[in-house]
Amino acid sequence: MGIAQIGILTVFDIVIMIILTKKLLNVERLDRLKVILITISLVIVSMMARYFLYSYSLILGIPAYVIAIYFLYKRSLRDTICSCFFSYIAMMVLEFLGISIVKYGVGTVGFDFKTGIISQSLGLVLATLLYLTIPLNIIIEHIKRKKIHSYILANTALVLMSFALYWNLNIQGFLKDIIILSTLSLGIVFLNFILLRREIRSELERQKLNEYDNYFSIINELIEDIRSKQHEFDNHIQAIRMIRFTNKNYESLTNEMDSYMGEIEESNDLGDLIKLNNKILAGFLYKNKKMAKTLGIEFEIIVEDYNFRTALKNYELIELTGNLVKNAFETGISDNHILFSLKENAIEVKNKHSYIDDSHIEKIFEVGYSTKAKSGRGYGMKNIVQILDRYSGEIEVYNEMLFDENYFVVKLLF
Repeated sequence: MGIAQIGILTVFDIVIMIILTKKLLNVERLDRLKVILITISLVIVSMMARYFLYSYSLILGIPAYVIAIYFLYKRSLRDTICSCFFSYIAMMVLEFLGISIVKYGVGTVGFDFKTGIISQSLGLVLATLLYLTIPLNIIIEHIKRKKIHSYILANTALVLMSFALYWNLNIQGFLKDIIILSTLSLGIVFLNFILLRREIRSELERQKLNEYDNYFSIINELIEDIRSKQHEFDNHIQAIRMIRFTNKNYESLTNEMDSYMGEIEESNDLGDLIKLNNKILAGFLYKNKKMAKTLGIEFEIIVEDYNFRTALKNYELIELTGNLVKNAFETGISDNHILFSLKENAIEVKNKHSYIDDSHIEKIFEVGYSTKAKSGRGYGMKNIVQILDRYSGEIEVYNEMLFDENYFVVKLLF
């Protein structure tokens, strides 16, 4: 294979590498000049390595790619090495698959330009599919959190590097055993990713336990609050029984009864929360009810479905309700009134607000747009929509007249 042909195949390698690392490091845009300079540098290094080192060119090629990734993205050494290992694993698996397809499709495979260009083209297509369909950036974040994940990644990369070196040193033996080697490499990758999947599942379970821990004390506080109010209500009942003997003024008696009924209604809010099947959501709402009281906001909670369930994970449900409640709290209305309703397959939040016309309602879902005066807002509704989209949920936003005033309504349907 000629030097120029090696250069062309190297360009394919670089493009595949950039596609994968760009997704792994969650980078949207790249400096074109940097990409061009790095591509030229790697092509030169690759051609020189093939010319001077021949079968051992891989020894120089791997460090060159690591350095290129570092200068292209300017990330930490750990991020650079992790992304290089991961992208190398993906590249090798894709190229082995490409070679296997060529061998059993064309019939002849050799260390030549034709085989290389076909397998590299297939690898490029598969890499693009990976980029578009798999959240590689999330996977790499999980890998970086635990040392065991990094060891698995390094182990897999080293095994595949050994296969690549075997390809360079003994191409005929490699081609003879291509199916065995491809199956073995895929098996190693598959086994490692099973271990990774189990670890990710364990991590999610730990997050779930942490969520319960975070709200456990709040739920206990809610229970104690209800108990104390029950004791207060016993005293109120005794007092009301004596009103007719101590107070002969009808208007005063009526005021006493109104005050008592107000306490009863507030207690019903708390009673509804304690009966909620989702205790994390109950704790979250209780915490916000207390916050509303300190802010002088009337925050009513109406529970119509005590067994409220969705396909969302608890942290996603809290993120949704948190954005809704936060938006309702920050309207700037002096006598703000919020109605939070839990219904079957729906969450509805109504808050007192000036009328919002349809043109502004449509803009609410745009990043950066906000009806609030403060800067740095406008991401809450966008986040809500993104979470709902994952579960085929829907959102309704409209104005509604209540108590002779306009209320802004956001309704989530699951």
